[in-house]
Amino acid sequence: ADLSGADLSGADLSGADLSGADLTRAELPYADFMGADLSGADLTRAIIVYTDFSGADLSGATMWSLRNETSYGADFTGADLSGADLSGADLSNSDFTGADLSGADLSLANLDGADLSGADLTATILGCFNHSICD
Repeated sequence: ADLSGADLSGADLSGADLSGADLTRAELPYADFMGADLSGADLTRAIIVYTDFSGADLSGATMWSLRNETSYGADFTGADLSGADLSGADLSNSDFTGADLSGADLSLANLDGADLSGADLTATILGCFNHSICD
């Protein structure tokens, strides 16, 4: 699905199949993607302010270049982010509790205030900053 640049602010897309979707530059603040399939989706430069991705499948998704004015406070609790490209993303104050980040790329990602309790960081590329796991 081509949703590039779409304004999905506050939309309820919980459980939706958006695998491989193009969500580049989409506006997703307060949107609900709980349990959605976003595997292989491209969320480059999307706005994810307080967006709910809890339990979502974001495996292999691309979310790089999320900037601090457009991404913070997202909920990735229990989400599958295995192999996802999060390089350069500002993920400050986001919740990754119990998330699968195995093989994900966190190069230059800002994790200031992020909660990674119980997250699987197996083979994760940790070139990030502003968090104890980045040292």
